Amino acid sequence: MYKKLTKILPPVISIVLFASVFIYYTLNSSDNEKSLQLSPEKIYYSERFKENTSYENNDITEAENILNVRINDNTGVSEPTIICSPADDNILAVAANNFSGKENFATIFISTDRGINWDEKQIPLSAKFESSTYSDPFIEFDPEGNIVFIAVQRDLRNSNKEGLCYAKSSNNGNNWITNREFVDYNAKEIIHIDKPKLVSCKNSKGQNQVFITWTEFKGLNSLIFFAGSTDGGSTFSSPKTIDQNRVKFSSIVTNSNNELFAVYLKNDNEIRIKKSSDNGINWKEINSKISINPSGTFSNGQYLIKNNSEKGIRINSEPNVILSGNSDLSITYSSGSENNDLSDIYYCKFIYSSSEFSQPVKVNSDNTNTDQFLPAISEDKSGNIFIVYQDSRDDDSNILTNTYLSYSTNGGVTFADKKISLKSFDPGNISVRNYISDHNSCVFSGNKLIAVWTDGRNNNFDLYAGIIDLDESANH
Repeated sequence: MYKKLTKILPPVISIVLFASVFIYYTLNSSDNEKSLQLSPEKIYYSERFKENTSYENNDITEAENILNVRINDNTGVSEPTIICSPADDNILAVAANNFSGKENFATIFISTDRGINWDEKQIPLSAKFESSTYSDPFIEFDPEGNIVFIAVQRDLRNSNKEGLCYAKSSNNGNNWITNREFVDYNAKEIIHIDKPKLVSCKNSKGQNQVFITWTEFKGLNSLIFFAGSTDGGSTFSSPKTIDQNRVKFSSIVTNSNNELFAVYLKNDNEIRIKKSSDNGINWKEINSKISINPSGTFSNGQYLIKNNSEKGIRINSEPNVILSGNSDLSITYSSGSENNDLSDIYYCKFIYSSSEFSQPVKVNSDNTNTDQFLPAISEDKSGNIFIVYQDSRDDDSNILTNTYLSYSTNGGVTFADKKISLKSFDPGNISVRNYISDHNSCVFSGNKLIAVWTDGRNNNFDLYAGIIDLDESANH
């Protein structure tokens, strides 16, 4: 027996060691890093653009009842999220990534005139890190009119360290209270936090609640996590798992019954929902699901469009979700089509009463195989649906990109399209490590729809707002 073991054990040990080394390097491979869709570091932006540019004048252009307004005065900003104050719809806020921002601060833009003029403000990040940057900012107005902010904060002195930073402003972004403690913290090389989202509401006791979901990439796996606060964000519960098997890119929504819905991608080819009726303590999976074809082609660890050269643009099929009425959910996402179209925009509704999805409807009405990507959704008070996305239908080469609006007045049965950017751009001229942005955003301000997107018309990273007066548009 001993002789047999001496013969068997060495090769077994060798196999185990080889497998361990293989798994380690696989988990830490550059391809896996790219698949995380982390925002590129400032150094890569600086390598491409050398110095950021400051604009001396505003850029406001108008055509066919559409305004285009450049939001930023300094280049290097991307990935905007826009919100409108429930107390005063003249007040808008936009959070964004900022390649040229100051250490230990995040950037937010405030408008008090429905998007015509913008002021840049700074949000102090957590003091837990002496030198830090941030990515994936997300903002909301809470029921009391405070702006609440969440982002991934990264330690510049130790790239393994990161945390979810939460902050709040009670005076429209002029001053901020930033939590020192992170909602979640990580210091492991094979783990990364990505794309947090939040929602705020009052419970039956009148307490101001904040709920946050995010993705955690852990080696080859990815998980959706949750944390909640019942004291307006002063403290948060310990993170808990909503789903732990190849899931990512979650959104969180609450309805009029204070039920929570987490909507996310699973296995890159399904949109799934889980529901909680007890403030996130327990989560129940909804059986109904949406099957999709991931947008783009999988290349070098990520999904790309316009990949006919080294200028391919990374993309995801992350669902963008809003509450529709009191309890239903309106969802938009990008997906490949069966006719070799790498990325189209789709809409469907989750019907609360039946816990079923409606049949997905293709949103963009072009008859081309060009790319449509990064959709964002909003609804007006009448329930009309508005979806904003970037679109290359006007270029036979499928390179130059505009921003389009599709709208439906019949509950999403059919959509009409309208171009809302007044100048196109080549995404490859600004992309950094295949990145231009991971999402767009839109919101209503009175009778105006305000859409915001990353724009490269000036051959750098800028944010533009498209302002559409719907009353005027209806008359033309």
